Amino acid sequence: MNLGIVTRVQIGFSLALVGLMTIGGGTLVLHSRLLGKYLPFICSGIGLIGFVMWLAGHAGSGRKAAAEHPLAFLGTATHWGLLLGLSACLVYAVLTYRRLHSSVSAGPPAPRKIIRAEPPVVVFPTLKLQSIIFQGSRSTAIINGKILCIGEDVSQVQVVEIQRDYVKVALQGQTNLLSLGRQH
Repeated sequence: MNLGIVTRVQIGFSLALVGLMTIGGGTLVLHSRLLGKYLPFICSGIGLIGFVMWLAGHAGSGRKAAAEHPLAFLGTATHWGLLLGLSACLVYAVLTYRRLHSSVSAGPPAPRKIIRAEPPVVVFPTLKLQSIIFQGSRSTAIINGKILCIGEDVSQVQVVEIQRDYVKVALQGQTNLLSLGRQH
């Protein structure tokens, strides 16, 4: 591909300007926390401004013949619109890549300390198991003078199991065993 000197100068200046605008915009966003939070909106806005400039340049100038000076293109809205749009895209891409790459290279996050709350201490009311009538699923127990089956309660304590020699009761998720002859 054989490009003329004017075209090569225009491409060189355009690339240099895009590079400077990208580095300057990226540095500004990196060092400003407020701008960093709104990176997609800022880059979209700058890109939109560039697009509008490009459209305005095309609508206003039409197609003119090559100007006399090789840097005359820098005075056109069409060219500046392209430079702004390209720079906005590059700033967004570079900073997004940097953000993603820095979070991956930092490794996994430090493990959080798991703080386990001790279960609340449940105080069972005074319960006296007086008798057990063991008949399998129809078993009953007499606690504090009340005849109870599995699932029934006395003083907010529920009977959960009845065996030949003990009764298991529960209160607020904690259990206790009652035996004959012992007061609990």
